[in-house]
Order: sequence, then C-alpha cells, then structure tokens
Amino acid sequence: MEELLILLVLGLAVLAILAYSEAKQLAKRVNLIAAQNKYLYQRLEALSGSAQDASSTVPQSPQAASAPVTTAADVAVDQADTQAWGKPSASNKLTATAEPVASAQPAAMTAMASAEPVRTAPVRPSTPAPRPHKSAAVRTTPQWQTYLLQHFKDNWLVWCGGLALVFGLGYLVQFIAHRVNTTPTTRIGIALVISVIIVGVGEWLHRKFNNGQAVTGKLGKDYIPAAIVAAGTTGVYASLVFATVSYQLLSTSMAMLFIAATALLSLVAGIRYGSLMAVLGLVGGYLAPLWLSSGSGAYFTLACYVSAVSAVGVYVLKRCQLPWLLWGVFIGQMLWMAAITVLVSNVLWWLLIFYPVSAYLLSTVPVQGWLLRGSAIACRGYQSYFAPALLSLMLLLSSNMQLLPSHNFSSATMLLLLALLLWQPMLQRQRHGYHAPALAAWLTVVLMSSQFSLLGYVISLPLLVAIVAVWWLLTMAQAYLANHQDNKLSYWWLVAGPQLLVATLLIYTDDQLPQQLWLSSLLSAGVVGLLALLALKVPRLRADLSAAIHVLLLVNAVLWFDGPTFGLLLALQVLLIVWQTAKQLPVMHELVPKAFVSLLLLRLTLFPFMPEWHAVDWPQWSIALVTCLPPLLVLAVAMRLAQQAKLALADWLEGALIHIAAIFLFIESHYLVTGSYLVFSDIDLISSSFWLIEALGLCIVYGYRQQRCQHIAMQKFYLGYRQLLQFAAACCVVLINMQFMPLWSDSVTGAAWPVINPLALGWLIPGALLLVATQRQWLPSLPSVDEQQLKLTRYAIGGALVAIWLVLSIRQFWQPGSLMVEMGTTMAEWLTYSVTLILAGCALTFGGIRLQQVLTQKLGLALLGVAALKVFLSDIGHLDGVWRVVSFLGLGLALIGIGRLFQVLKQRQQASVESSD
Repeated sequence: MEELLILLVLGLAVLAILAYSEAKQLAKRVNLIAAQNKYLYQRLEALSGSAQDASSTVPQSPQAASAPVTTAADVAVDQADTQAWGKPSASNKLTATAEPVASAQPAAMTAMASAEPVRTAPVRPSTPAPRPHKSAAVRTTPQWQTYLLQHFKDNWLVWCGGLALVFGLGYLVQFIAHRVNTTPTTRIGIALVISVIIVGVGEWLHRKFNNGQAVTGKLGKDYIPAAIVAAGTTGVYASLVFATVSYQLLSTSMAMLFIAATALLSLVAGIRYGSLMAVLGLVGGYLAPLWLSSGSGAYFTLACYVSAVSAVGVYVLKRCQLPWLLWGVFIGQMLWMAAITVLVSNVLWWLLIFYPVSAYLLSTVPVQGWLLRGSAIACRGYQSYFAPALLSLMLLLSSNMQLLPSHNFSSATMLLLLALLLWQPMLQRQRHGYHAPALAAWLTVVLMSSQFSLLGYVISLPLLVAIVAVWWLLTMAQAYLANHQDNKLSYWWLVAGPQLLVATLLIYTDDQLPQQLWLSSLLSAGVVGLLALLALKVPRLRADLSAAIHVLLLVNAVLWFDGPTFGLLLALQVLLIVWQTAKQLPVMHELVPKAFVSLLLLRLTLFPFMPEWHAVDWPQWSIALVTCLPPLLVLAVAMRLAQQAKLALADWLEGALIHIAAIFLFIESHYLVTGSYLVFSDIDLISSSFWLIEALGLCIVYGYRQQRCQHIAMQKFYLGYRQLLQFAAACCVVLINMQFMPLWSDSVTGAAWPVINPLALGWLIPGALLLVATQRQWLPSLPSVDEQQLKLTRYAIGGALVAIWLVLSIRQFWQPGSLMVEMGTTMAEWLTYSVTLILAGCALTFGGIRLQQVLTQKLGLALLGVAALKVFLSDIGHLDGVWRVVSFLGLGLALIGIGRLFQVLKQRQQASVESSD
C-alpha cells in the first residue's frame, strides 16, 4: 500500500508539472492574440490620419495621383509594423496555420495604405490615441533583481514540484532500501532503475520542449525537464550512498569514483538541461566526499577531485552562460582548500601544487579563458583578485598556526607562492585599475607578517634581506607593468609601495638586530640606485621617485645618526632638494621640501625638551651652537638659492630661518642664565619667564612671517599659531604673578644683583616687549574683540609689568633678605616709592604732551596726584624736623615746576597747531 501511495504522489507531481507547462503555452498564445489586436488598432489609427491628410491636399494631375505617395502616415504604419512584428519571441512556437496569418496581415495592410487616396474625409474616432507622457523620475530596481523576481513569480510551481520530486525520490530510495523484502543487490538495482527511468522521462520532456537542443542556461519552462532529471540524479546519489554505507556493496574508493562520475555528468548535463542541473552537479560534487568520508587521509586524491569538480564547473558555467554560478565554484573550492590546509600534516608540498591551481581556476580562467585567449565571465560582484587574496590569507593563517614548517625552505616556498599569486593578475589583458596595487599591498603585508616574525631564531637576516630584495623586484616590476597614465592608485603604489617595504625592513632590523643594520642599509642603497636609474629612464616618474629616494635616505639617517650630525644631514637634504628644484632636476612637489623643512624645525624646536639629545661628545657649552648654527647656515644657503631661482619656496625657507634663529637665541640665553638647556626641567620663575619671552618673541616673528606670506591658507595658520602663542603668554603672566611673586614667595631675594636679576626676566623684559609689540602692531587681533580696546588692554598689561618690576626692584634694593610683605619696609624704601611716582608721572606727562597723547598725559597727572597724596597722607607721619620741611618744600617746588612746564608745552602745542592750519 505504501509503495502505491509513493508512486501515486510521484505521478501526480509529474502530471502537475505537465499541466503547468500546457497552461504556460496557452497563456503565450493568448498574449499573441492580444498583440495582433493591438497591431490592427494601430493600423486603423494610421489609415485614419492618412485619409484626413489626403482630403486637405490640392488635387494633382492624373499621372501624379496614380504614382505611389509616401506620407508621414506610411512611416507611422511601418513603425507600427516593426513594433508589433519585428521582434518575434524565440520561445513562442506558433502553429503552422498561425504563422501565415501573422505574416499576411502586414502585407495586406501595406497594400491598403498604398491604394489611391480617398476623396472624402472620414470621421475621426471619438477617443483620440493616448499621448505619451513623461513619467516622473523614480528609483529603478536593478535589472537582474527584476529578472530574477519575475522568473520566480512565473516558475515557482516548477521549483516546488522539482523540490518535491527530489525529496520523493530520496524517500523512495530509502523505502526500497529498508522496506522491500529482497536482497540488498536487488533493492539497490530497483532504486537505480527507477532513478534512471525518471532521468529518461526528463530527457523525453526536454526533446518535446526544445527539440533536443541545449538550453544554454535560459530560464522558464526549461526548468521542467531539468527538475525531473535532477530528481532522477538525486535517486542515483542516494542509491550509491545506501549501497556503500548500509550494505557495503561498494568499497569507499569505488563509491567515490561512481559519485564523482555522477557529479561530473550532472555538471556536464547542465549544458543540455539548464542551470538547475549545473547547480545540482556542483553541490553534489562538493558534498560527495562528505557522504563517504572514511578518514583515510587521502588528501592528495581529494584535492585532485575537488579541483576537477571546480574545473568542470567553470567549463559548464562558461558554456551555459551562467556567470552567477562562479560564486558557487569559488566558495566550494576555497572551503575545501582551507579544510585540507588544516587537516594535512605536511602541507608544504601540497600548497605548491594546489594553491596555484586554485588561483588559475578561480582567477585566470574566468577572465582569460583556459588558454588565456577567451572572454571574461561577467559575474556580478566577482573580482579576479578575490582568489589570490584569500589564498594568501590562508597562507598567513597557516604560518601563524604553525601548520607550515619554519625553516629556510619554507620561507623560500612562501616567497614562491606569493610571487605566483602576485603575478597572476598580470596574465589578464583587461583588469581593473586597483587590482594590481590592492593585491600587491595585501600580499606584501602577508609576506611581512609571516617572515619578519621569524627573524633571529628561524631564519637569518641575510636570508630575510634576500627575500625582501626579490619581493621588491617582483612588486616593482608588477607595479610598473600595471601602471597606467590615468590610474592614480597604481601610480602611487609604484612610487611608494615597494619602498615602504624596504623602509619597514630597516626599522625592524634596527629594533631586532641593530648590529646587522648594515645589511638592510646596503639593500636600501641598491634600491636607491635602481630608483635613480628608473627616474632617469622614465621622465613622468622622475619627480616622485626622487622624493622616494630622499625618504629612504632620511630613514637611514635617522637610524645611523643622532644629535647634531642628524640635524646637519637633514639640513643638507633640504639644500639638495632646493638645488634639484632650482636646476629642474627635477621639480618635486612643493610638499616634499616643506615636509623636510618642517621636520628640521620640529627637531630643533624639541631640542630644549629632550634631555637624551644632549648626551653628545661635545662640551656642554657648545651643544646649542653645534646643534643650531650648522643647520642655520645651510638653510641660509638654501634660501639664497631659492631666491636666485625665484622659487616660491624661498618664503618658506625665510620663515624657517627666522624660527630657528629665535629658538637658538632662546635656548642659548636659557643656558647662560641657568646652566641648562632644558627649559622644562624645573617650573620656577626663570623657566616661566623664558616661556613668556619665547611666546612673545615667536608671536612677533610669525607676525612678520604672516605679513610676508602670500598664501591665504598659511596666513590663517600663522594667525592661529600666533593666537595660541598669545594665550600661552597670558598663562605665563598669570603663573608668574600668582605663583612666583616675590611679595609672597622666596623666588627673588635682596642678595641678588640689582636690575640684573630674575625680576628683569619675569617683568621688565616681557613688559617692555609687550609695549613695543603693541605700539608696532606686531601682535595678532582677536575675534569678537574691538581693536582699540585690545590695544589699550595690552598697553595696560605691559605698563603694569614694568611698574611691578620697578616696585619690586626698589624693594629688592633696600631689603637685605626676603622680599615678602611681612618683612616690612624701611624709611628709605618708602620715600623712594614717592620719588619714583613723581619721576614716572613727570615722564608720562612730558611724553604725552610731546606725542600729543591725551591718555598718557592723564596717566602722568594721575601718578603725580597719587604721589602728592602719598606725601601728604603717609610720608608726613614718618618724617620730623628738617626732613619734613624739606619734603614739603621739595614737593611744592616740583609741582609748581611741572605745572609751569605743562603750560609752556601746552602753549607751544597750540601754536604749532595754529601755524599748521
């Protein structure tokens, strides 16, 4: 009973598929009739329009009237014929009676159109033909998505029926193998016969639908015979598996051979039956080893089998025009390669054989064909460098997981494999612009990650240098051949990529084996020579290869030299670059010399903050001289060359020269005062004072540079840098007056020299510098701040600093020890403040009158008023006898004299104004 039920289900499935096929044919005939009706309507519209045009024309002679006339309506009719009948569907198979009718209708309509014109105007149809309108722009769906969706809408029953047949055949074979009471051989024979019969049914349907021709991967009704043949093939698979696993009728090797033959035949059958058979053959081919896995370790045979399945799969997908099937071949081959790489004990020899084979099958053949002369497979999203990149990743992982043996032969093998993967894209006539550089960059990273870590305990440095040298030649040759005029990525990889490998080797060697650094430097010298030769031979590469040469020279200079020698070599490189640019040998990009100059400036600017740079074989007092003066002189020569050649770089060099000079003066003066070049060794009054002076000085220097600069971007940079320096100076002023003020700290004592002491560094010099810079307008403006208010604020801060210095200097002169407030004041100190106020007021008043500055005059008079009040309210309490009389008389005479002087100067000022008018 169960056997009859299974056969009934299978029969109903076959009948359903046949009924669906007939329904599809009837639907296509209905569509054909609708197309014919549409054609007739278009012909009627065209004839109506031609009749109206003929009625409105002037009558012609009989000879002219009898001649055939070609009108716009005839052209419209011809276009309608083309639209309706010019592109018949290849899949629509018309009957013998329908085709003559379809071909006779256009001829009859043409004869009607060429007849003599009608004398009376016909009545137009009441409903005019719809006019085409421009549709709004919408987001279109990709064509392949639309095509695939439509295919599933039209053929989902076929897919469901085919899937049901596949499961049904599988269960049928299982039922026969376990429930039919007969010998195992008979059971397997019955299952095989039924499977072969179903395959025959599929072949019969194929002959009926397609006249025995190959379908070349088309979608549609071609899936009906393919689904039936796929079901029969599934029965063959299941029969072989049961024969081997359940009954041991076949050995594992023999079963493997039969299943492999079935899978390959299924793949080849895809040429005849369409894509469904190709997919089934591909899946069955890759899964067959899992069904019959014996754990015998015959990995070489397994790799040969998987590669054969992939080769047949590539052949079938090219023959059947199934480009999307390439993804299945790629995934299956890569998964098996990864699995065998992990399982094989001695993987080295195996990699040498099957990794190049995999790269050939998955990268070369899809693009160039088997003999490098075919056409490419247009598989969406697939790139030819996927396979080499993934294979190289597996190489890297196998080396990191210690799957590869670590010795010299394995390193050479790794280099050989990577070289084969590197040059594989070069076999392609047409390749994407980033294929070669992207693959080369990735393979270079793989080489570095797998080989550099072995240095010192597995491979020696000479071998590593030799490997890097060979790889550099390979990558340079590959990049040069892959380079195109319009491909920036490949161009910059040619210029910089291989050179980065050499620079990395230099740095890694210096870190791991510094005593053998000369080997890597020797390789870099050879690379520099070859790059110079290539630059001479190829003019378009000359400028950028020169920059690469300078970078390699810089790396060697950093690793071999330090201290003043490195600074001098860096300055000489700047001079060489400027000379090359001036002599057009060649003209490098402007960023190259600017980058080297910036590096030199950074080196000299950081000198006061890096104590390890001071440990040189020079006397302590000469370190700043030998560090700054030679680069300063070399930059002066470079600036002179740039000015003579009228290079825009001269402006940049002049700014660098001024910056280095300011840095030199700063660190040298710091050494003369403190005996140390480290400005941040201690945070005290002297260091803070030097920071303040340096910030103001650099702010002034870069103000000069901003005025001379011609580039708007650099002007903005200078302005921002000056504002940052101005903020740093303000912070230093606050720090000095809050933290290191002698009135409440012991930063300065009375034992120091008068005037020449830290007070001058902290208050006098910064105050005077701020006043002069404000008067000369050397300081930057601030956003959202009025210029006049900012100027007055700066005058006030500068004057306050000078005034504080004056007060502190008076106290330091009269105090023998600490200057703190709690120490009190002497009579002489207190009277000196009064005299100082009077003198300062007189000076400011006189200067304000001479310079015609009302604010300065008012300030001077205010100081005189404060002095008078101080004498009357304070000094009189500390004096008695003759000193009180003298002080009042002196104050009175001074005020009278100042008042008279003020009147005279005021009169002269008014007279000069009137004479000028």
